[in-house]
Amino acid sequence: DIAKKAQELHINSQGVSRYKKFKEIHKCYLNKECTEEESDMLSQKFSNIVFQKIVECPFIEGVLEFLEKMQAIKVPVFLLSATPNDELREICDRRKIARFFKETLGSPYEKVFSAERLIKEHQFDPAKAIFVGDSLSDFSAAAFVGVSFIGLVTKGHLNPFVASSCCIESFRDLL
Repeated sequence: DIAKKAQELHINSQGVSRYKKFKEIHKCYLNKECTEEESDMLSQKFSNIVFQKIVECPFIEGVLEFLEKMQAIKVPVFLLSATPNDELREICDRRKIARFFKETLGSPYEKVFSAERLIKEHQFDPAKAIFVGDSLSDFSAAAFVGVSFIGLVTKGHLNPFVASSCCIESFRDLL
C-alpha cells in the first residue's frame, strides 16, 4: 500500500524537508518525477493538516524553562528545522517563543548547511557549542560541523541515535 509506505518514509525521515520527502515518494512509489508545482501543492496540503496542531501541541517538558534560562544567562539559541522558513517563523510567533531564538532557519536550507553557516557567521568555537535534536538529520548536522550532540528522545519514542550518543528525555535534564 503506497500510503502506508509514504507514511513510513515520512516517520523514518524526521528532520528532512517535506519537499525532499515528496520527491522520494514520487520516485520510489509512484515511479514519476514530482514537479515543483506538485511539491508546492503537497506542501500546502501538508501545512493545512499539521500547522494548527503544531501551534496547539504541548511544549516538550522543560523547554520553556530551558529557553528562559539560556536567555537569562545570555547564551544564544538558534532553531534549525526542516519546516519551511515562513511557516517556522509563524509557528514561533504564534507560540510566543520567537524571542528566545537569535535566529530561526528552516527549509529550503538543509540543517547541515544552516549549522555550518551559523558556526562561520557567528565565529563560534564548535567545541563550545551544543546541538540538541530529535532526528538523525540533527545528529548529522552536528557531526558535520564538529559540535557536540544531545539527542532528545521523548517518552514513547524509539531512540534513533547511536549507542554512544548522549540522550535526554526532556529539557529538564539540561537544567
